[in-house]
Amino acid sequence: MIKPFGGRRGSEFFIMDFLQKFPAQALDPSGAEEALCEDIRDFTNSKVCAIVLHDENGKISRATLTPKGSHELLTDILLEKMIYVSAGTSSIKMWDIPDKKQLLNEVGIPPDFFNILSMPLFSGTSRIGTLLIVNITLDVNATSLDPLFQTMDMIGKIIGLVLKNAYFYQETQEQLELSKFMAEIGQILAYSTSSLMVLLQNSAEAIVRCLGVSLARIWVMDDAENVLELQASAGLYTHIGADQSHISIGKDAIGIIARESKPYITNSAQTDPLVNHTDWVKRDGIIAFAGYPLLAEGRVAGVLTIYSKSILTRFMVDSISTVSYSIAIAIKNKQVEKMRGQAKEEADRVKEAALIAKEEADRVKEAALTAKEE
Repeated sequence: MIKPFGGRRGSEFFIMDFLQKFPAQALDPSGAEEALCEDIRDFTNSKVCAIVLHDENGKISRATLTPKGSHELLTDILLEKMIYVSAGTSSIKMWDIPDKKQLLNEVGIPPDFFNILSMPLFSGTSRIGTLLIVNITLDVNATSLDPLFQTMDMIGKIIGLVLKNAYFYQETQEQLELSKFMAEIGQILAYSTSSLMVLLQNSAEAIVRCLGVSLARIWVMDDAENVLELQASAGLYTHIGADQSHISIGKDAIGIIARESKPYITNSAQTDPLVNHTDWVKRDGIIAFAGYPLLAEGRVAGVLTIYSKSILTRFMVDSISTVSYSIAIAIKNKQVEKMRGQAKEEADRVKEAALIAKEEADRVKEAALTAKEE
């Protein structure tokens, strides 16, 4: 059915080749996806192959397509529509030329697309994505698609296993790096002799360096003016004296986070109306945004914002949340320390004024006694 059954290679050799590549692919998710796509595209002699990772609702977290440039043919919107159409089945679905009208009506697939195969990808019992193959070359003399389905079903199981192991390894490494990051932040905040601005700047620089994000900023609440004041900035922009160094509570994403006392996280910064109004977000290719209220004893001490050109994983989000609490406590402690210092200075001033007054009173008293004696 596929010319000549399996393109340039027979299905048995194809599966064996897949299994032989397993160890090399198991530690590199992105490399594994690209290599698997290219092999499948070669095997099926097809135009495009895509491994699309998404949640149960079809929201895409990652899409790998071969050959390069295929995103122009299969946009994320089109991929989501195709996934939606095939979401009702837990097995392989094939739209060949007779069935193509359904896909044209439901998805709006381009007219030059045909023989489209959709196959769910599972990790255990959880669906993690979909394999899509477009324009598969079929043998016109084939009487059944079963051989193709059987081969691809086996390949789908291998892909699920490869990605499960690859992402498990990646997550383990990520958690290790995040543990180091949290320890570094802890060491930075432990230096009580540093000023608040130095602590916050060092923390922002550590966030950018350890997490690989594009920009980290820390805003501190000015209760007297009811505004957030930019105190630290690291990454793409480091100047904190810009025109927008003060943000009113309730204004823009940062002000809203402070007002609501709730974090706001998105991996769709380019289309998120709360974030994408900023010109530089679009210009610099920012994909993800995370804003955390810095809460200490139920009070908003400031806001931590992070911008990234890659998605923020759940482990990163959890780590940043923990770090934000530590930063909030550091801000509170520094503010209390400052208030104590100011109170001590005021007490010393009052004490000194009292001593001066006493000395003046003693002088006046002494002068009065001298005058009386005369």
